[in-house]
Formats: sequence, structure tokens, C-alpha cells
Amino acid sequence: MSTYIAILVIIKNGRSNQAYRRYLTMKKNVISAALLFSLSAIGMNANADEIQFSGVITAASCQLVGGGNLVMQLPTFGTEAVQNVGQHNGVTSLNAQVVCPGTTDDGTVTMALMPNPNSFTGKVLNNTAAPAGAAEGVGIVVMGNDGQPLDFSEGSAANITAPMIAGNANIMISATYAKDGSGTAVSAGEVSAVLPFVMTYE
Repeated sequence: MSTYIAILVIIKNGRSNQAYRRYLTMKKNVISAALLFSLSAIGMNANADEIQFSGVITAASCQLVGGGNLVMQLPTFGTEAVQNVGQHNGVTSLNAQVVCPGTTDDGTVTMALMPNPNSFTGKVLNNTAAPAGAAEGVGIVVMGNDGQPLDFSEGSAANITAPMIAGNANIMISATYAKDGSGTAVSAGEVSAVLPFVMTYE
């Protein structure tokens, strides 16, 4: 709502100079009081809004040498290797060469693995192979630095780290088949999964 200041000036003919001066003094006082009141009203009626700022500062980014995506080919196993929930066998490892442009320092490179929603169950990445030829009851687990399957159940990224020397690093990624928690019996077929990631260094 806009607030206006209105000033009314009245001139009366036939007043004496002294009376007229008293009149003007009185009017001046009245107008000043009205003006102060109006300004006070503006201050009281104004909304006390605010500007809220938010943002994120991350560590500097890194990239794979040669660019592109990582592709890991797992070996062929029999269904008996993954008959029990959490059972996994025959871990396959892939060495990812990483470069962090803009630095020649030493530090730590972090690969933050962030599966898409509904693409995993606990620690197991769901099988995304075409239904016609897909294995059932089995998915893929990714190992952390400690050799144990990474857990995605909290909904946050799971990290793999590696030392960075002069802006370069080698990240070891290991994965294998694992029985999922669906309760479905394991059957033979194709198994595949996709796992997005982001790399940073500190």
C-alpha cells in the first residue's frame, strides 16, 4: 500500500501581519506534526522482508584421462556363486587414471558414486539388462577402499578415494555379482548396471 503526504496551504485575505504570522507558525507546526506522523506511519507499515542466500562450495573437479565413461567387463560365473543374499565371488578391478587440471599439488582424489533413484537395493545395483535375456535375483556390488561392498541405502554418495601426486591419481574400482534382496531365485542371464559418479580433489 502506497503512503502519500498531502500538504494543504490556506491563504486568508484581510489578516493583520502579526495575526497572519501566528497563523503561519501554527500551520507550520501542524504541517510538521502531520509530516512526522506520516513518515512514522511509513516506517510502521513497511514490511520487514529479507533476502535469503544459499550456495555450495565444492572441491575442484577432476576427470578421467582420455575422457568418456568407464566400462568394466565382469567374467562369467555360474548361478551357484550367488545363491545367498550378500554372497559375492570373483571381484574384478579396473584402474581409472585421473587428472585434475589446474593443479600440480599432492592431495586426495575422491570419486563420489551416486546411483540414480530406484536403481539399487541397499548395497546392490539393480540389474538393468533387457528383460528378455536378463538374469534374475542378481545385481552388482561395488567395493570400497576397505574391500567391502559400498552401501547406498542411506541415499547419499559412497566414496572411493586415492592419493593424488602432482595433480594425477589412479583410482581402483572393484565390482562383482551379488544376490539381491528381491527374494527371486537366481537364474542365468545377462547382468548390467549404470553408476554415475563425480570426482573432486582436495
